Amino acid sequence: MGEGPQQDGVTRREVLKQVSGGAGAAISDVATTQASTSSAGEPVALQYFHEDWQTITDNLDEVGSLGFDAIWIQQPAESLLDWSDQGGRNDPPLGYQPIDYTNFDSSFGTESELQTLIDTAHDNGVDVIVDTVLNHTANTNDYSILEQFDQSHYHNVRDGIPQWAYSFKEDDKRCYENGDTNGAPKDPYEYECDPYLVENAALLGLNDLDQDQQYVRDVLKNYVDKIASLGADGYRFDAAKHMAESFFANDANQWAADNGMFRVGEVYDGNRRYLRGYANAGPGMHVFDFQLYYAMKSVFSGGDMRNLQGAGLIATDPGKAMPFVENHDVEAPSQYDLAHAFMLSSEGYPMLYNLYPGTLLENDNITNAVWVKKNLAGGRTIWRHTDSNLAIYERESNLLVGLNNSGTSRSKWVETSWADTELNDYAGNAGNVTTESDGWVEITVPAEGWVFYAPVSQDIDVSASGETGVQSGGEATITISAQQVDQLVIEDLWTDWTLSSESSDGGAVTSSIDSAGTVTIDYGSLQTDVSPSITVSLPERYVGGTYELSVTASNVDGDSAESTATISMG
Repeated sequence: MGEGPQQDGVTRREVLKQVSGGAGAAISDVATTQASTSSAGEPVALQYFHEDWQTITDNLDEVGSLGFDAIWIQQPAESLLDWSDQGGRNDPPLGYQPIDYTNFDSSFGTESELQTLIDTAHDNGVDVIVDTVLNHTANTNDYSILEQFDQSHYHNVRDGIPQWAYSFKEDDKRCYENGDTNGAPKDPYEYECDPYLVENAALLGLNDLDQDQQYVRDVLKNYVDKIASLGADGYRFDAAKHMAESFFANDANQWAADNGMFRVGEVYDGNRRYLRGYANAGPGMHVFDFQLYYAMKSVFSGGDMRNLQGAGLIATDPGKAMPFVENHDVEAPSQYDLAHAFMLSSEGYPMLYNLYPGTLLENDNITNAVWVKKNLAGGRTIWRHTDSNLAIYERESNLLVGLNNSGTSRSKWVETSWADTELNDYAGNAGNVTTESDGWVEITVPAEGWVFYAPVSQDIDVSASGETGVQSGGEATITISAQQVDQLVIEDLWTDWTLSSESSDGGAVTSSIDSAGTVTIDYGSLQTDVSPSITVSLPERYVGGTYELSVTASNVDGDSAESTATISMG
C-alpha cells in the first residue's frame, strides 16, 4: 500500500492487493512447520468518517505523515438523508440510504471534491477505500425517488429481519423446512435459523435489492466501476452478511478483481466459521474481524487476558482479517489505549476509528503504536505467557509485546528468539532489558499498560563492492550490505548498461536503469539487515576503465549513509 512513490510498473492498487500475502497463523511457544514472515512493517488504515470531503482532504498530509496506508470513507452516491437529518455526528451515519447510484454529488461534497480527495490522498502516500452499499437502497415506500429501481427489483420482505432468524435453535420449528423439527434445517450449518430472511428481508426497513436479477447486478457493477474510475483503491462492502456468499464469489469480488481493487466485507457476526465463509467467497476478500472485536470488548474491560490467545480471524486467517477496536456501529472497550496496543501489535490489517478523527490522530499512545505496527511488527505470533491479567507474545524475531490490564505492575520471565540482545521498549513505558544466552528475559509491564520490546536500533550503515577484471561485453555484479534501511539507490550507472539480474533480499527493484543512471531497491519498511545485489551487462564498446558507482541507503527516520562500488575492466 501507499508508502510514498511506487516503483516502475507497480501501481498503487497492485501494492494494496498484496496486503493479504505472507501472514502466518499464531502458534504457542514452539515452532511449527509453517514458514514465518521475518520482515517487519505492516499496513494500517483509518476509518475517516463524519466529515465532508474538503475537511478530509485538508487533513490528509497529517494522515500520511503518521504512517496510515489507507483511509476508508463513506459511501459517495446521493442518499436520502443529509446532515440536517442527524441527531448527532453518527445518528444516523450518512450515506447508507442511496437513492441514485450514478450521482456522486452528495452530502459529503461534489464528485469533483471527491476526485480531489482521492488525488490528494495519493499525493500523501495514502490509498482510499470507498464504502459501497450493494444490499439495499433507502427506507422509503416512494419508489419514484429511486432513480435506478422500482418495486420489482426488491425482495419486498418489508417486515424486517426478526431477531429469531439469526440464531438456530433445535426446538424452533421456524428453523426447519416445512416447519418440521424432524426435517432438514434451513441452514445446513445450523447457525442461522432462517438464512433467507437474513439475506432477503429489509434490514432496518431498508429496501432489500434482489441481486439475482441481471438488471440489478448491472446497476451495481456500473456503480462500483465508477468508484474505480475516480482512482479509488478499494471497496468496503456494507452489510455483506445480508447478501449471499455466491454474490461475492460470482459477482462483487470479480468486479473488484477486474478493477484491481482491494475489498473488505462487513460480516457483522462473531462466529469465525461464518466470517471465513465470506472471506473465502471469491479472490482477495477480507472481512472485518468481529469475533476478535467481541473478545477485545470483554478482555479490555478488565476481563481475562487469556481469552486473547487464539481469538479472532487473526489467529487462523490473518491475511484476510481486518481487526478493529470500534467503528461507527459498535463501541470501544473501556481500556481504549490498551486495546489499540494489542490490535496494532497483532497480525492482520487494522482499521482505526474515532467519532472525532482528530482526537485519534492526536493520541500519542495510539500514534506511537501505529509507528510500531509500521516499523517493528511482522512475523507469526508466538504466545509466550498468558494469565488472567497478563499477556505476552512475540511477533517472531521482530517484536515482544506485554499487555497488563490489572491495577498493579507485573513482571515475568519469558523465552524469546534473541540471545544476548539488548531490547528497547519502543512504547517508552519501561527501561531496556537484555536477554540471556538462552533467550530468556524478564520484563515488567506497568499497570493497565503495555511494552513494545525490540532490539535496540543500530545506526544506518551501508557498504558496497563492485567487480574487477570485467571483460568487454561482460557482466558485473554490485553487492551491497546495509543495516537499518528501507531504501537503497545505486547511482552513476551508464544508461546504455542493462540490468540483467537482481537479488533484492526482499525489496522491490526498478525494472531497468532509468534515464538518470539510477536503480532503486525499495523495502517499504525498516530492515535490520539486508544484502542485495544487482548484475549489469556492459556493451562491447566498453573495453577498459574504472567506473565508480554511488550507493545511498536511507530510512523513514531521515537517516542516510553512502558507499562506493567500483567496477574495473580487465
